[in-house]
Amino acid sequence: MMATAPVPSIIFALQTRHRRARAGILLLLLLLSTLLPGQSSRNAAAPEGNFRESGLPFLRYISPKEHGESTQNFDIAEDNRGLIYVANAYGILEYDGVSWREIRGARNTSFTTRSVAVDSSSGRVYVGLEGDFGYLESDAAGRTTFRSLRDFIPEDSLEFKDVWRTHATDKGIYFLSQNHLFRWDGQRIKVWENDKGYDYAFPVNNRYLVSAFGSGLMEMRDSTLVPLPGGDFLADKTARLVLPLDSRRMLIGVNSALYTYDGSRFQPFSGEVNAFLAENFLTGGIFLPGRQIALATDRGGCAVIDTLGRIRQVIGKSAGLRDLKIHSLTTDRQGGLWLATNNGLARAELPAPLTILNEHHGLEGSVNQMLRHQGAIYAATSTGVYKLLPASITADGVYNAPRFEQPIIGEVWAMLSMQNRLLLGTNSGIYQIVAGELSRIETGWREAVYSFHRSAADPSRVLAGLHNGLAMLQLANGRWQDEGKLPEIGEQIRTIVETPDGTVWLGSQYRGAIRIEDFSRPATLPAGDPFRCRAGAGKDLYRRAPVRRTGALCHRTGPAALRSGRAALCSRQHPRPHPRRQQQVDLPHHPRRRRPIVGQLPPERQAGSEDRPADPGNRRKLPLGRSPLQPAQPGRL
Repeated sequence: MMATAPVPSIIFALQTRHRRARAGILLLLLLLSTLLPGQSSRNAAAPEGNFRESGLPFLRYISPKEHGESTQNFDIAEDNRGLIYVANAYGILEYDGVSWREIRGARNTSFTTRSVAVDSSSGRVYVGLEGDFGYLESDAAGRTTFRSLRDFIPEDSLEFKDVWRTHATDKGIYFLSQNHLFRWDGQRIKVWENDKGYDYAFPVNNRYLVSAFGSGLMEMRDSTLVPLPGGDFLADKTARLVLPLDSRRMLIGVNSALYTYDGSRFQPFSGEVNAFLAENFLTGGIFLPGRQIALATDRGGCAVIDTLGRIRQVIGKSAGLRDLKIHSLTTDRQGGLWLATNNGLARAELPAPLTILNEHHGLEGSVNQMLRHQGAIYAATSTGVYKLLPASITADGVYNAPRFEQPIIGEVWAMLSMQNRLLLGTNSGIYQIVAGELSRIETGWREAVYSFHRSAADPSRVLAGLHNGLAMLQLANGRWQDEGKLPEIGEQIRTIVETPDGTVWLGSQYRGAIRIEDFSRPATLPAGDPFRCRAGAGKDLYRRAPVRRTGALCHRTGPAALRSGRAALCSRQHPRPHPRRQQQVDLPHHPRRRRPIVGQLPPERQAGSEDRPADPGNRRKLPLGRSPLQPAQPGRL
């Protein structure tokens, strides 16, 4: 059997300037695919189980102030048009994605609503109330109102309580109360009474299952409730969930545990989820895309599990819920998960490729860089470097969300994973973590280190972008050797990129870009001057990540193309570079820069130029800060 490729995770570090949101936010993108083409083995994915590192989903909490009704919500459904209907303690709520409105009865009265369902074949919305049930229709004025079916109920069955379950099936619409099960076929209502009481009902694969006190699990067959083989296992239990697990088994949940049912026997469901349910009590559940299952609980929020019983995520107060008691779950056509809680509503992007790790997980400060080192995620922030501890669940069912360890050292600007070493760039030089121990790497200089790059040509060498220049170190026989700073580079180096041909590009804070064609000789620069953009054109260059393979870089001036040793910077007046370009990258336009910056290297600097001087020493030297760019066409600048 062919082995499955590992699932990679891509890590993003976001920063915010908002005063109330200065804490760094980490986003994890779990790509459900094989390794990206061209991905280096040094960036191999972590082992299967990355879901233990997942953070919080993107969640929107909807408070009662938005719709003006009760805090309690018992059920949710989406109709064929995409409108959301909520069974609220004060009535039926309708949401069109922008505004909420309450649907009232024929006499403009409010009522307590317990359940709601949509008949997909007709598009009609059915609701269960306190002592009543019916459907929604438009009146003569075009307003949506509630139409009761109480007149169709037999007189000897008119006394019933809350209708907690409403289901639309191909056999009719079922309404379940404590002692009565009603079915509406569009013409008449049939009733099944049970003195001991009904528990829950579940439509499963064109079957309708009912759990009754004292009888267990039964199935509706030809208008008769028939006990299922072994169904009396649930006679003294409260069934909360029935889902089809595969072609022959169903997943059945009671208050404190999950079981599998094969048509005759119940078996405990494997996995850690039962310990969690024993602590938090199940209230319901639904399938999510990707064969994941969302479980609603009475006091633990919403847990997302897989078919192996592993908890992949828990949505609680840290995600934005105000109450952990979940009455009902449903999904909308956009894939969002709606939660009806005891205090408000919520919609979560779940499952989703992006989750958030923030201060709720112990991450503080502005995030400067994220990387994976020896299988663990590290975060370099303005308050130190953090290591992420994956989520876990204790034997007594307590779920521990992913959490960052207490930070070590001070502000960390950059990190580099190199064998068993994690290099840290700080305001006072370079440190390393080896086997959990922090130590300083002694160098002949002591200044802030903003960036690292490991040479592709010589993996034992590392470039370090400094506050004032560029330094090189080599790892030989397990010891670091300081090879000094490169002369003539005094800028603040924020990014370092190496292209496939060995050219190194440096992104400086204030002086634009610098090109080095050969850094295997650390003591000297290559013959000629480093290429620089016009002064100021590369300001804040470090804020954009360089492209992977084209050798191009990013700044705020506009698009740039690199071809045959030439560089062209474009603006609105010059939207396209030369058509015979070899490499190109789109760059963000600087809204404040209106003057076009268009130029090319002098002839002696262009690769392949016939008039290029043989003696590199004839090239003119430019002081730092001056640009070697000359106007491509006089008068255009």
